[in-house]
Amino acid sequence: MENTSNERNRRAQAEVRAAAAYPYADAGRKGVSQKGFFMVAVITRTGKPLMPTSACRARKLLKKGRAVIYRYRPYFTIQLLEREDGEVQEIEYKSDTGSQHVGISVCTEAKELLSEQRDLPAMEPEHHNDRKENRRTRRNCKRYRKPRFDNRAKNPAGGHKKWFAPSIRHKLEIQVRLFREFCRVVPVTHAVFEMGKFDSQVLKAVISGKPLPEGTDYQKGEQYGTDTLRAAVFLRDNHTCQFCRRTIKDG
Repeated sequence: MENTSNERNRRAQAEVRAAAAYPYADAGRKGVSQKGFFMVAVITRTGKPLMPTSACRARKLLKKGRAVIYRYRPYFTIQLLEREDGEVQEIEYKSDTGSQHVGISVCTEAKELLSEQRDLPAMEPEHHNDRKENRRTRRNCKRYRKPRFDNRAKNPAGGHKKWFAPSIRHKLEIQVRLFREFCRVVPVTHAVFEMGKFDSQVLKAVISGKPLPEGTDYQKGEQYGTDTLRAAVFLRDNHTCQFCRRTIKDG
């Protein structure tokens, strides 16, 4: 019995040391930057998410044996051993879906629970091209492979309307995965995703005081009526040098 008690005490001390370190470990991890309140997620004995708590209270619960460590990544989570249900507040998940950086903010009516930035993998098309080359090399090493010619169901030329490029689809899957990972340990009631869409031709028309483009006006951009970019620049500047302000007539 004494050996069992000593082993149990050593495990409790190890969990307390891990709880003291891991709530702050994500802040230094590559691709993740956090600030403000360091959240510790809490779930019940049956796996139901409860309101997050602070790192100090999580260490006390682990030291008293009322909770155990459930997972470390992506968010440090503890599991209560005595509770099966509990009251929760309204929590809103906000995400700025950027192309390279994703800003996440989770807050209640009173305070902000989490504020972090996730850096998405760079050079995504190059990774897909490398994977395609490796796949072709691996298939060419086979002695015989059944020919394929009419199995491209997701080819955009074949009329598939829901087709996305692999790099775009990967970015979409990352947004969904980040949201689902958070909902597993925190009771989210509302979610807001910011989608930035900009019409450059409308912005230029507003700045210059011209009417807004409609229909075929989008096909008449700055290079409309010219063969090359060089000719379009000469026409835009009225064949005037931007340094000395001399024209073709001046020689």
